[in-house]
Amino acid sequence: MAGFYKVGGKPWRLHTARPGVCYIGIAYRLTQSTKKPNTACCAAQLFLDDGDGVVFKGEYGPWYSPKTGEFHLETSAAQKLLSGVLETYTSLGGRPLTEVFLHCRSGLHQDELAGFRAACPRRVRLSGFVLDEPLVH
Repeated sequence: MAGFYKVGGKPWRLHTARPGVCYIGIAYRLTQSTKKPNTACCAAQLFLDDGDGVVFKGEYGPWYSPKTGEFHLETSAAQKLLSGVLETYTSLGGRPLTEVFLHCRSGLHQDELAGFRAACPRRVRLSGFVLDEPLVH
């Protein structure tokens, strides 16, 4: 499969992808720092409807809460991450944007949602999917 991809083949394609929708997976990873145990790195993976994907490494910060076991970004970090993803979506020839679809494991706090909304162009719908949790806490 890796050889197929390296020569330009697409091993998979989003069969349910809608034109003009930028699909983004949000993920976090705790750092190995013992000085700040709640420090994590945020990342986003952009999926185009043709099967291509790009991974973005976001900022390090106090995104993890040991009390809740969840990760959440500050408003400015969420805005910066999504702005970078959308710039790349456009540069890769993504169709005119109508919707940004976020997938994350933790629901979003209001400040995160505000950052993501601030990064979305006007008239572009922001939606998402979280397994077993509401999108907004």
